[in-house]
Amino acid sequence: VVLTRNVIGRITTPPPLLPPPPHIRQLSSDILPWNMSSKKLSSGHTVEAVEGEELEELKRLFPGQMIKNGLIRLQPNGWFFQSDYIKFGDKLYNFKLYPTDVILMTYPKCGTTWTQELIWTLRNNPDLNNPLADKPFEERVPFLEADSLGHSHLLDTMASEGTNPQVELLSQVNPEADWRDGVNWQLAEAVQHPRTIKTHLPLELMPKDLLNTTKVVYVCRNPRDCIISWLHHNRLMKGMSFAGTLDQFIDLFLKEKWIYAPYSTHINTAWKLRDNPNLLFLFYEDLKADILGQLKKLNNFLGTNRTEEQLKNVASHSSFPEMRKRSYESKGLKVGQASDRYNKEVHDKDGGFFRKGETGDWKEKLTPAQIATIDRYVQEKLPDFPFKYSV
Repeated sequence: VVLTRNVIGRITTPPPLLPPPPHIRQLSSDILPWNMSSKKLSSGHTVEAVEGEELEELKRLFPGQMIKNGLIRLQPNGWFFQSDYIKFGDKLYNFKLYPTDVILMTYPKCGTTWTQELIWTLRNNPDLNNPLADKPFEERVPFLEADSLGHSHLLDTMASEGTNPQVELLSQVNPEADWRDGVNWQLAEAVQHPRTIKTHLPLELMPKDLLNTTKVVYVCRNPRDCIISWLHHNRLMKGMSFAGTLDQFIDLFLKEKWIYAPYSTHINTAWKLRDNPNLLFLFYEDLKADILGQLKKLNNFLGTNRTEEQLKNVASHSSFPEMRKRSYESKGLKVGQASDRYNKEVHDKDGGFFRKGETGDWKEKLTPAQIATIDRYVQEKLPDFPFKYSV
């Protein structure tokens, strides 16, 4: 299938999409009625349900709809997810990769959107004349596991109302595909090669041949700034609507009791593989301090062979003000106007998805006691990690 001026290119005929059992197809609070502890994923991880007071506390702190189906831990390492992950985990672990793929991997709020635009522009738009650059970020660089993040209630509503552009795009690419089987991973299968795909999944939940097949760019951000940005995101998004305090959020982060935790294991696993020729480990703070120097690293790693002038094009096009402007315009909004997905009060007071794009925001938000608490976690979990707290 070829769509003119679209990120979707020619794809092979997909295997038949067999309907899952009815108890999995149902997108409601009883999506996972079986004993989750008996479930083992293709990655080798077993599933533990988050239950009792722990679950009730999280539901009180996050009254949005995105955890209504429950929460789980994957063992070993206690990876924390919405229960919806069970439906998609094997699809993600067995996702077909190609040598021309580039996977961008980060813990949430560590510069993902910025870096995905840097990579896509470096690979596809160094002269700033590619018409596909006008497409939304998420259409050009699919978010691999987004289907697993408790979005079923949103998909159900928006698809029935015909207001979800990704569902509409999937229907164009593969009219026989069922969006209930997952929209984002199927779009990632179909995106035009060479593909750039983003994920917040840790290495061990990605396909086992990942580093033997394709290149991975991993971006790390210091935990103080990560916590502040992750807190804002969880307050901003209606699906989360975090209603607690900064101290409560820090406690959840450090006790590794929220989505994508544990932070320490996530980044340390990648750090230990930083000498692998197919993995480039970058620091968000270095990108902020020396964007052209870091783009040269990316250029060498990806083999894109761009000129100095083209690297400057990439840096300018991917700057925070330019990306913020394009993000609003792609959604038909004026800059500063809240999307329906956002809590308007939080958006108007503290900013939207593109908030500051800075490093060192923790200096204005964290008390000395909070900094000390975070530093104790770092000393225990990541004692030798070279975090950078300022530019």
